[in-house]
Amino acid sequence: MEPTGPHLNINQNQGVPIEKVKNAKTEEEAEKAAEKRLSGFIESLFKEKTAQNISISIFERLKDWKDYFVSLFYPTSQISGKSDLEKLPSELMGIIANDLHLAPKDLGKLSAASKALNTSEALAEGKIKASIIGAEAYKRLLNVEVDDLPIPRELIEYLKRPSVIDSKVSTMAKTMVVLIPKTMKTEDDEAPKPTTLKSYREIIEKVMKEKFDSNFDGYINDQILEEYGDSEIKESFYLVMTTEVLPGTIFQPYVKQLEIAQKYGYEAPSILPALIGITMRFLKTGVTRYGQEPAVYTRCSEVVEDYQVVIGWIGTSGFCVFSNFCGYFSVGLAGAGPRSFF
Repeated sequence: MEPTGPHLNINQNQGVPIEKVKNAKTEEEAEKAAEKRLSGFIESLFKEKTAQNISISIFERLKDWKDYFVSLFYPTSQISGKSDLEKLPSELMGIIANDLHLAPKDLGKLSAASKALNTSEALAEGKIKASIIGAEAYKRLLNVEVDDLPIPRELIEYLKRPSVIDSKVSTMAKTMVVLIPKTMKTEDDEAPKPTTLKSYREIIEKVMKEKFDSNFDGYINDQILEEYGDSEIKESFYLVMTTEVLPGTIFQPYVKQLEIAQKYGYEAPSILPALIGITMRFLKTGVTRYGQEPAVYTRCSEVVEDYQVVIGWIGTSGFCVFSNFCGYFSVGLAGAGPRSFF
């Protein structure tokens, strides 16, 4: 579980005391000033088009730290320049660095606190744990409650290893790790309900329509719903799946794709875990490699009417889960890690 604001003593030597912030003309004014300061600082460090989006993402991601940021970046604060982020706690530095998608060597750009963490084993593990999409993310992104699941030590060690796809980077750099819960409980449910293709589509459609576009369409082929729509997750587990299709699998028949996956130590993903993993990662990061840009989809292990199920077009406008693929888009195969690994 990632640290949150209430765990910190934010009233000692950390910008303007909370009491002064609460006595400001309006809390909204203080929040806007805080966001502007943080956005400007990030932009000064990273000359990227995404600087503004990154700062907004951090504010959304770290709601529980709101009072902390307001006090730190309030206009009357004496803190200025590059010392701003040096005042942040080490735990928070790790979270921000993860959200910025920084390489370890770049953490030093943020603050002296992060430099100290940069050489530690704790930082490497902290970044991995922060990248794993767990129970907290379901609550924050989908407003649903799921049972948390301890992260296996074997999984952490596996993610630290050099990637089988590119040995220059870690396995985590090429992988999404997402908790696949046995049950989910929305605010309208009296008790948790089994996670199924049908139930998850209802939840994700509602969230996507509220966040992005009222016309969002979560299309799932009728035959797929009939055969697999009510299949339940037997036990909660962590999905380990590549962030894009495996090299050499595009335009290949499924048998060949499966051979390539097995060579890398992976297997074909199943429909429901793959859909949950890809959509949850999109909600958290705004990024997907299983969509229109690039237009590359992934096959799954399930078969409907002699065709492998295909998942794609996952973004702000909708997603498709279908079979009898017509070949208008590129189809490869994502690599899913066997649960027996952990």
